Amino acid sequence: MRISNYIRWFSEVDKEDVAFVGRKGANLGEATRAGFSLPNGFIVTSYAYYDFIRENNLAAKIKHLLETVHFFNLDSLEHASLDIKKEIIKSKISQELAYQVNKAYRRLSGTLSDTFVAVRSSSTTQGTTYASFAGQLDTFLNVKGDANVIIKIKEVWASLFSGREIFYRHENKLDHLRVGVAVPVQKMIESEKSGVMFTIDPATGDKTTIVIEAIYGLSGSIAQGKIASDHYKVNKIKDLIIEKNIVSQKFYLKKVGIKNKIIKVASVKAEKQKISNDKILELARIGKKLEKYYYFPQDVEWAIEKGKIYIMQIRPATRVKSASLTPTTAIRARDQKHEVLIGGYAASPGISSGYTKVIKNLKEIDRVDIGDVLVVPQTNPDYVTAMKKAIAIVTEREGIVSHAAIVSRELGIPAIVGAEFATKILKTGIVITVNGTKGQVYKGGYLQNITV
Repeated sequence: MRISNYIRWFSEVDKEDVAFVGRKGANLGEATRAGFSLPNGFIVTSYAYYDFIRENNLAAKIKHLLETVHFFNLDSLEHASLDIKKEIIKSKISQELAYQVNKAYRRLSGTLSDTFVAVRSSSTTQGTTYASFAGQLDTFLNVKGDANVIIKIKEVWASLFSGREIFYRHENKLDHLRVGVAVPVQKMIESEKSGVMFTIDPATGDKTTIVIEAIYGLSGSIAQGKIASDHYKVNKIKDLIIEKNIVSQKFYLKKVGIKNKIIKVASVKAEKQKISNDKILELARIGKKLEKYYYFPQDVEWAIEKGKIYIMQIRPATRVKSASLTPTTAIRARDQKHEVLIGGYAASPGISSGYTKVIKNLKEIDRVDIGDVLVVPQTNPDYVTAMKKAIAIVTEREGIVSHAAIVSRELGIPAIVGAEFATKILKTGIVITVNGTKGQVYKGGYLQNITV
């Protein structure tokens, strides 16, 4: 038992501690020590997770259950996942770990009150040479009380064995029992506005551009594609806003009690720019400082409370792979008119052709075959098994910092997001060409004279 290594405050860790606090935890520590504005918090290290597995004799049970999995069968993955999660949730943590967590939570809250916290995940493989697919592990917001914090810590541990995580490790040839997870516990703020910032254009790899997406309320729905966001671009060299796309936001998420509730946006605010030009440039300057500090483009989750910008999470920005620029062997050029069927945001560069497979919900993803063009309303991490088979992706919702966009770039396949009515216009079984660089879908197979 490594009691002294169970809890670390953000101010106590840095980039050298990835092995036991994960990349996310290490980045939170680095940014705190460097003087960036972050809500305070502590990290339950991966040592606590490993000791929990050992103390409850879970390794053999988990290994046995994983031996039964058919990795490209969603039902098989989910069945094993549920069984493993049940074993983790019903197992007990040690009295010493409970004491250490309670003590840290009390220090974060103060002696007379229980503060709201976010209980996050920080896998010890995140940010390595392996892809770090968006939203793989669970995060819990607005958690209050030390007993509830402990419950959510166990649920984060259990999410290490979600179907998508099991599949991800299998594909990357990672040992399921050697991958650990740390749990950052961070004080919540009540964000009036929030969003995501990339210090590189994630769709093109342009290092001179900072991309910011912003909404009213809490930011979790941006990655999930549930709420459309404003989209801004800043030239980081000239410190100049070069593009703004303002969208109408009908609803926002707000903390009400211990829950997040969907609230209607007042009509006078719905069509307005979500953050001022001054705040856009202030965010961009913070992004430049973060990139300079880490020597690498960053993916930043931010929030604004009472006019102050807070950095909530940081990770290395998704690397843009070179997506396919050649036709599939099965489908040849046959439409030289470049008839555009639909358009959206260019989310992942490249051109690919294939037969469409329209999927309306998660229950249908087993219909996706290798080489299909996946067309969906929106994605979430449970779609990764289908996305791995696809040659290109088109979504009706989401933005260029959404789950679909990030995963497509990591997979190196073309993607278009925010293509409204895509599942109605693009019928299953037709041949289309997806130009992920221009954000256009063409009728027919690959066109030799398309430029990207």
